[in-house]
Parts: sequence; structure tokens; C-alpha cells
Amino acid sequence: MNKEDFRNALRDKLGKVPLETRKKWNDNDLFTWWLKAKAEDSYLTWERAPGDVWQHVPGMCRELIGPNAIW
Repeated sequence: MNKEDFRNALRDKLGKVPLETRKKWNDNDLFTWWLKAKAEDSYLTWERAPGDVWQHVPGMCRELIGPNAIW
């Protein structure tokens, strides 16, 4: 996937986790979810990511986790 497709797929998949659950999450919880999500979906990857894909995940999902989570 390119960056934008990856971002959209990542956010769509994360959006399937109930909002009330995600509101309790921090980066550690997001990392645990990420490990499971990428293990379950081999297509959830950003092929030309600069560095490890994980380093980009928190920034792409910042407003979807934590007490102020939206969507």
C-alpha cells in the first residue's frame, strides 16, 4: 500500500475497536493492537515506509485513542 492507503486502512481497522475502549488506551495499548492487527492482516503494510512502520502508526492514529478520542 502507499502511505495514504495504509493510513486509511489502519484507521478503518482501528475504528472497529469500540470508542469507549480506545478512550482508555495509551501508546502501549495501541502497540499491542498493532501487533495483533498486522499479524491478522498481512496486507496492512506501508511498502515504502521510511523506517519501521510502527513509528508512523501513533501519529496516524493520535486522535483515535486516549481520553479525547473521536470517531
